Amino acid sequence: MSAARHSDHGDANDGASFINALDMKMIRVSAATFDAWTPCFEDLWEKRARYGNWTGTVERPPVAHRVTLDHDFYLAASPVTNDVYRRFVAETGHREPGGHLYDMDRAQRNDVRAWATREFSADEQAVCGLSVADCEDFLAWLSQRDGRTYRMPVVHEWEYACRAGTSGLYWWGDRPDTRYMNFANSRIGHPTPPGFYPANPWGFFDMHGNVFEPCGGSDPWLVCVRKGGAWNCPDECTGADAFRGSRMRGGVDAQLMNTGIRCACDVEPGHHPAAGVPARASRAVSGTGPRIPRLEIRTGEKIDLGTGWGKPKFFVTAAGTWIVDDRRSEDRGRTWHACPHVTDNNLQLDDGTIMQVDAGEDIVQDPVNGWPWMDPLEGRMSLTVSISRDDWRTVEQFAAPLHIPLGRRFFCGGTGRCTNGLIELDDGRLLLAMYGEMHGDDTPLDSAIYPLAEVGMARKRRTILVSSTDRGRTWHYYSTVAANTEIAREGLCEPTFARLPNGDLFAVMRTGMFGYTDPCGRTERDEPLVASWSRCDGRTWSLPTRIYREGDREGDREGDREGDREGDREGDREDDREGDRDGDRDGDGELIVGIYPAAVVTADGVLALMRTRPNGRIFFSPDGLGSVWTEEAAFGAPFERTMAVMQIIEPHTLLVVYMDAERGEGAISGLPIRVKRRD
Repeated sequence: MSAARHSDHGDANDGASFINALDMKMIRVSAATFDAWTPCFEDLWEKRARYGNWTGTVERPPVAHRVTLDHDFYLAASPVTNDVYRRFVAETGHREPGGHLYDMDRAQRNDVRAWATREFSADEQAVCGLSVADCEDFLAWLSQRDGRTYRMPVVHEWEYACRAGTSGLYWWGDRPDTRYMNFANSRIGHPTPPGFYPANPWGFFDMHGNVFEPCGGSDPWLVCVRKGGAWNCPDECTGADAFRGSRMRGGVDAQLMNTGIRCACDVEPGHHPAAGVPARASRAVSGTGPRIPRLEIRTGEKIDLGTGWGKPKFFVTAAGTWIVDDRRSEDRGRTWHACPHVTDNNLQLDDGTIMQVDAGEDIVQDPVNGWPWMDPLEGRMSLTVSISRDDWRTVEQFAAPLHIPLGRRFFCGGTGRCTNGLIELDDGRLLLAMYGEMHGDDTPLDSAIYPLAEVGMARKRRTILVSSTDRGRTWHYYSTVAANTEIAREGLCEPTFARLPNGDLFAVMRTGMFGYTDPCGRTERDEPLVASWSRCDGRTWSLPTRIYREGDREGDREGDREGDREGDREGDREDDREGDRDGDRDGDGELIVGIYPAAVVTADGVLALMRTRPNGRIFFSPDGLGSVWTEEAAFGAPFERTMAVMQIIEPHTLLVVYMDAERGEGAISGLPIRVKRRD
């Protein structure tokens, strides 16, 4: 793993610790003065006059202010577990944890009883479903039980221990990483046992993610500040500078299924651990995080698939027939026969029927560029549905009405590149991916990055799903996958979808241009792909997030690169990291950029993601969750901006079909790539 740089306040933790009466390890942290990022809330409330609950990072990058911690203190190495909290409930009759829940994809559930729900009830898990009042009652009980005064950590005590002498937003670097913490993109869906992920340099587990941890403060009007983020939080809630605060008194009793507790206490002169409890140096924990399989990737010989124009279309039927544009082959490309043309949105249904969906022909066209338009007050257009029951030898077509309330213009199939955007759910419902604009989405927004002068290129699109319950005869708006008018130059468009091995739906979307010059004069800029997940059949979705190719860190975990990491901590690679932040590499990972994405899943659960420009690349997520991307493969000539599509042709083999400039203008080639897990 790549550690963040160490700051000038060094190793303030002197390594002293004790084990209390409930077998909780408490680590001593020395008094210090440091540059804090969490604000002084007295000043913040006065300046902003903000009331109620709110989540924030005051500045990105963080703006530091000097804070002095006057006294040494102890902080628990881990958040409190269900096992410990059960002892408190059993002895006092206190209410059990539970309460209000938003899951990873922002779906809301009320009145969840934590210990009656399998995902939240294991003894070794961090307890969640607590209110501030619950935490205060637990700390009072623990103080009586252990003979010393326990409390919540003060906000800046918590931040100081969290950063542990480093200067990144996370102790391992400047961005979230699913290998080191449990948050929404980890796709776990509940708290994990403390010690599952690695500890920070001072020995504290789960300071980022898993459960929010309430902290005290000096503002008498401030009820509580929660730090660290939780298992259901997007990445912006998880950095060392992030917080969630409340000035509402009703928040004291609000039980939240993402909130736990980490205990603190002052260093009391002459005080020793409770009788009969030996002081131990450490507790046996693995701290390795999730296991990421290694891959074996082999690229085969190119296959001549004829000629075509523009982006080739490619589909593989359950019978093994290859269909490229308007021809089909039953012998893997040796001979071809004419057939109806295929586009991007096609799927073989459970009953064997092949369905393809495109935009209809009866919509109003933009006279400038031919894009489809709808009257937003009506929100109606049609789709053309093609059905084949004979392996795409022949098709029948019909027009299907579509209703998108306040819809202005939307694309799919032949009018837009939505690869693998047709999905059949277990109950027979069909989902179709589209992208475009609702009424009001095209309102110009001025910003330093996308000024009004460039608004012609700043098309603020969103990605949505529409559904059909009658086998494609009628379609209706279903959900918005992602909509953010400021996320990038073109909003969120050209989606690709895949069903992951754990049952989640996974979407990757284009956000903008490739090879452009930005307002700062930097040339050949490429905008990132972003991903989103859904665990409820696409009804709600996680916030879109950038994705990175991390490389293989198994060697790091085994200590093979310890020397390199120490060099990083001493600042030896400062220049390299600063350069990374200015380009396509952010910190120690490569930001995945490009357009025209396509995603597929192999038989053993490896998720493959293709981008076609700039340069043909395929990135692999070995665990099939889409949150960690390691190895990659290339296709096409180096630096060639090509057009391509990708499908599975064998259980462990995918075929990339692309316009091959090396073979001549209009030539279409297929490149087989075999991918298998090695362990």
